[in-house]
Amino acid sequence: MQFLGGGRGGMHAWGGKSAPGWNEEWNTPKLVTAAGSSSTGTIRPYGLDCSGFTEWVYQTALGVTLYDGSWNQWDATHAISEDELLPGDLGFMAVPGTVPVNHVLLYAGWAHSKAAYSNVSRFSFVFSPRFYAGLRQVV
Repeated sequence: MQFLGGGRGGMHAWGGKSAPGWNEEWNTPKLVTAAGSSSTGTIRPYGLDCSGFTEWVYQTALGVTLYDGSWNQWDATHAISEDELLPGDLGFMAVPGTVPVNHVLLYAGWAHSKAAYSNVSRFSFVFSPRFYAGLRQVV
């Protein structure tokens, strides 16, 4: 399975969000001010976090709002099986022993090999039973 998500190639920023469309500030050094981040108070390249990326894609492509935070995006979607999975659907993960959901990815389709990292990470994603939280579709 091929999933996309903010987080590699210099684009990830804890709490990183952006309005629809291109943002000229992406990848420029900014002070991290997001609460709860170990990088708060440091200078990092501006970018999107996982839920910021999925929210940005849906707003830019469809004008649909998924809301901030992976847990809110979980609540704004409904459960599907792997057989129902279509490009644009969301995959959710959670670190065991923490919150029910703490990471979200955007499904992009099936791939036969790993893609190289670019400004937005692309990778073959296999749901580990340890981190798997569920597959969901926007209502």
